Amino acid sequence: MRLCDLEEWYALGGRCSKCQHKGWLDRYEIVRRFGSKVLLVSLMPKLRCTACHNGRGNFLQAGKIKR
Repeated sequence: MRLCDLEEWYALGGRCSKCQHKGWLDRYEIVRRFGSKVLLVSLMPKLRCTACHNGRGNFLQAGKIKR
């Protein structure tokens, strides 16, 4: 699935595989840096935890936001 295929009412988040820290991602910044046609799966290796700085095995999550 590409980022442009994700409806606007979905938010993207990341979860650290080491410390389980969770955080929201700015999808507009992702579009600016990688383009709207970037595959979501290709973003996972680029995720880095803001709490423990782990960069391996982190997860990308998508979920509906309240409208």
